[in-house]
Amino acid sequence: MPALSIFGYTATDAIGQPISIVIPREKMEEEEGLLQGLRAGRRGPAVSNDAPRKDGQTVHTSLMHAQEKFRLVMESAPYAMVVMNREGLITLVTAQTQKLFGYARDELLGSLWSYRAVAPSRSTPKPAY
Repeated sequence: MPALSIFGYTATDAIGQPISIVIPREKMEEEEGLLQGLRAGRRGPAVSNDAPRKDGQTVHTSLMHAQEKFRLVMESAPYAMVVMNREGLITLVTAQTQKLFGYARDELLGSLWSYRAVAPSRSTPKPAY
């Protein structure tokens, strides 16, 4: 229910609508550039806006805060997770991924996802749990 509590939109109101319903008109050109960068797998800069709510009021939002919160949730997960963009380039790996597969984060970030490249070989000893 975040869309309802933050922007005043129910799921029915928001699903299928463009992101522009919560972006100030004066920021649309800037936001389109940001969205194109995110689609290409680039990290977004810190962005704060006073976004329009359904009822016409404004609410302060921060993309940087949301990105950091997402990263912290991912890092605290007890599972190995790999996030990639549409082109298959790895954009995020958790600490558990590093532990399980034995790769440093920098070795994986920006590389093309391939299960064979990440999975340990048959000769690699299995980790003790």
